Amino acid sequence: MVYPTSIDDLAIGGRRFGAVEALAADMKAVHSAYGHPIDGTLGHSFLAGKLVLIDYPARTITIFDRESEVGPQLSKCRKAWRMRLRSFQGDTVPIVELRIGSARLPVGIDTGANDNVELFKKALDEPTVKAALVEAGTTKATGNRGVYTMKINQLNAPISLGPFALPAGQTVTLSSNEGAAETRLANVGNKLLASMRVKLLLDYRENRIAFFGDCAN
Repeated sequence: MVYPTSIDDLAIGGRRFGAVEALAADMKAVHSAYGHPIDGTLGHSFLAGKLVLIDYPARTITIFDRESEVGPQLSKCRKAWRMRLRSFQGDTVPIVELRIGSARLPVGIDTGANDNVELFKKALDEPTVKAALVEAGTTKATGNRGVYTMKINQLNAPISLGPFALPAGQTVTLSSNEGAAETRLANVGNKLLASMRVKLLLDYRENRIAFFGDCAN
């Protein structure tokens, strides 16, 4: 159950954003999963019209109003992968292409997930993906809807997002979601993006998404 409400004066990191619409919900399951208090989730309605930079190597998130403010943060990055920010009808999750071996899968970039890759059932219709999976047990995951069990597999194939690649041996989980090639066949979580050491830019003003890497200090 969630309840509509509002926040009169939202501030993040000392920056004030004024009044915002909100939903009140029970966050106990998420608290338990992370091991420390989680007081809320920033949703698409708040981020719309803003630029969000998630710097995984530095473990920081910065919210900008203008593209000119982002440039100095990325000017020393030698790798970049840019595209239109797209999703499928009825959703707002950014969809990009993930390569597993020779297979190319549409996947959602899920910055609310703390795992590597969550493969949906239809992803196993790709022979390359199915052949690369080696069972490695199960794990429990927690989301806003509670605790659920997922199968863990080791992936004996390299994995990449554009020019950002990791060798074979990454762990993936298998979801009970069906998925579809027309929408998405997997979700990519924060753990994979952190392993790739990327800076993720979500530009909700111009509907663009970009990944940056190999950035000098």
